[in-house]
Amino acid sequence: MPADAVSLVTYLFTTVLDGRNAGLADGVQRALGRDPTDFASYARRAAAAGAWNDSALATMLGGRRCRSGSLIARDDRTTSL
Repeated sequence: MPADAVSLVTYLFTTVLDGRNAGLADGVQRALGRDPTDFASYARRAAAAGAWNDSALATMLGGRRCRSGSLIARDDRTTSL
């Protein structure tokens, strides 16, 4: 690995990602008018509501399918399931 890349990675892990920049703020609460939700809670609720099932994905992608049954996104890129 080049020396400048080593220096960058060292800086990232010793300064940027060491926790000193991990302060809590009230931005989510002020923006949404409610307490923030942790991702695990959000994911559990979304999964229970069917957010990642085939019909929800089909709706999100415009509900179109190609002959093979794969969903087709609005910009015509095929998305495999």
